[in-house]
Amino acid sequence: MFKKIKFIILFFFMFLICGCGADRVQVNHPLTEKEMIQYIQNEVYRETGDETQVNIINKKELSVCTSWFDGCVKQQTVEGGHSYEVEIINKIHHEIVGTGTYDDGYTLYDEQYTNGKSEREPSFTNNYKEQKGLFLIKNEFIQALNEKLNTYYLYKDVSNDTGYDIFINSSNYDDINDLLLTFKNIVIKYEDLVYTSYSVYIYKDETAFKNTNFELYKNGHDNHAQSYGKDMIEQYTGKEVIRIGESQDFNYELFTSNGASDANSNEEYIDYNSFEYIVFWYSAGPNSFVDPNTPSMQIFGVK
Repeated sequence: MFKKIKFIILFFFMFLICGCGADRVQVNHPLTEKEMIQYIQNEVYRETGDETQVNIINKKELSVCTSWFDGCVKQQTVEGGHSYEVEIINKIHHEIVGTGTYDDGYTLYDEQYTNGKSEREPSFTNNYKEQKGLFLIKNEFIQALNEKLNTYYLYKDVSNDTGYDIFINSSNYDDINDLLLTFKNIVIKYEDLVYTSYSVYIYKDETAFKNTNFELYKNGHDNHAQSYGKDMIEQYTGKEVIRIGESQDFNYELFTSNGASDANSNEEYIDYNSFEYIVFWYSAGPNSFVDPNTPSMQIFGVK
């Protein structure tokens, strides 16, 4: 009986695959490559005000889904249609490079449609605006860091293409707090271009900071939306890492006491003197400053 039911389900599924779709799918008013490039330039300018250079990096025959059953079950080639992968480069700041995809419009011909046909418009998707935002944020982060510090490290987050991770060495609460407020203003300023999360790893111990190879961070991996400090410190140091404190925002008492101010109320607190050094990890994004949300700080002991 079970085999019979499986056969019926399989037969029905195969019928859907073979019996659905469209009689014919044909390109509709395709643009020349020159026209397509001009269209993309116009769209990017309309959205960002930027003059750009557009290069075709891949061109392939366009296939579209014409039948669905809990997902796409039938793809059909669009006669004469193409899909283009493009590179979009800012004409002034060549470091701003986005990518995009342009698909020709097409018409589905089949009796299931009114008047026997159904038209689909061309589509264009891209990440240029996002890449522009990341470029501007990074530049302003660097400017703010240069005003406060001689040495620091700034990397793209290993688990978030729109996030940054920053490694600094300072024990000056006011300087760090000013820097964090500047970072806040920067990401909020460019939120319409890109939503950027960021993490700041704060080392008080200068020797530990100088002896750490932060380049190894880039080889790390993490499954969180923004890589988690404890996991990353373990990976780029190869050492044991234990969380000994946490707070909302950049807490003065917790920072200046190395977590000891919370010793009586925090069950996970371990005397910071029992570790080789500690790292303060501050994590935030634009939504962290919208009530009732707040940024977070955690303290990790490293040994």
